[in-house]
Amino acid sequence: MKLFEIRTTAWRTDDFMLITDLEYVDIITVIMPIVHAERAGGDAYTNLTLMEALCKEYPTATIELYFEPIRITI
Repeated sequence: MKLFEIRTTAWRTDDFMLITDLEYVDIITVIMPIVHAERAGGDAYTNLTLMEALCKEYPTATIELYFEPIRITI
């Protein structure tokens, strides 16, 4: 499993994290066209939209979506 932080906008509040068994290239291949389409005036997306696109493309993959890590301070 790998942890990826995904940034698709300049706003840190829009960042999210994925814990997945997918590879970097798998994620980029699915997410990049969606992001570029919106920037070109296409349909808007949400982080959930991106997650659903990954799940549709890789139905047997493990993909967990997180918006903020749970931080433990000791």
